[in-house]
Amino acid sequence: MKQVTCNACGWVHFGLTRAEVEREVTRFNVWFDAASHAVQANYGGKRSSEKHYLNCFRCGNPYVKFHTTVAGEAPRGSTIQPIMLSLALE
Repeated sequence: MKQVTCNACGWVHFGLTRAEVEREVTRFNVWFDAASHAVQANYGGKRSSEKHYLNCFRCGNPYVKFHTTVAGEAPRGSTIQPIMLSLALE
């Protein structure tokens, strides 16, 4: 798993390739479509899309403005979110 850090706010994410993002979106939407309305409401009532993987979870910085994470940027045990990797970082 490649970790990348937002150049604007320092939030660390794990990077996914475009193909991995497409698979995750499809997998989630199949599950979501089969879920009850109550469960769907717990997920904001919306299906997933590629756009959810294009920006920093914290500040909204675009995925192309990230760098490869260096030691010490992500504290051990921290929760990190997925983001699409820029071609330069793959």
